[in-house]
Amino acid sequence: MEEMKDESAVAANTEKMNRCKNLGNSLGILFWLKLAILFMSALMIIITLTAGFTLSLGSSDFFIGSSYVLLVANIVNFVISISASVIIITMGKHISDFTLAGIFYILYASVDLISKIFIKNNMIISIISSVFSILYTLKFTGGMISAVYPIDLDLTDGWEKLRKVYISIYGGLAISLIMTKLLSALAIFAAIVALVAAIAAIVAVIWEVILIRKSFNEMKTYQGS
Repeated sequence: MEEMKDESAVAANTEKMNRCKNLGNSLGILFWLKLAILFMSALMIIITLTAGFTLSLGSSDFFIGSSYVLLVANIVNFVISISASVIIITMGKHISDFTLAGIFYILYASVDLISKIFIKNNMIISIISSVFSILYTLKFTGGMISAVYPIDLDLTDGWEKLRKVYISIYGGLAISLIMTKLLSALAIFAAIVALVAAIAAIVAVIWEVILIRKSFNEMKTYQGS
């Protein structure tokens, strides 16, 4: 009986080690892909703001050139996002939440590309994109909570907090949208709420990248223990 218990414990530990190894490898790649997406997003924001500023000064040359640069940047960002989605889907071999997270991320990236290149300033497209983004976030953070729970409770707590922050951000954006549509008098307040949510979203994305790196490091450490 004791031998069977020992064999079961060894088998369980081996399975956990293999899962950490595979997820750790995937997270290592995902970290750099997410970092690239973060860089591309920051670059596109800077180009857009600079183009708007130069156009306000009466110069249209930079604005015209930036349109082509933004087109290429959006396509590159889409390719990187799809690559990240594939990595996340492969992580679904160990935790099913990742499979759906990867699928939702593909759908989000596709709709987001459409909204930026083909159908701009369309409320329905924006809502669809937001829905896929929310679904991805819930599934991915849920998967990460399950992945790190057996090896680090502090890291688990970090992912749970990030999940709550994302929910609060999406809630704030939804409230600002509803206020804008129902009462024009609340437009300024709604804009403030949207701005705060947007800033919080940037912080949350950076936090997510940091947590991915920490999770990768923890899984590598666990393998060596």
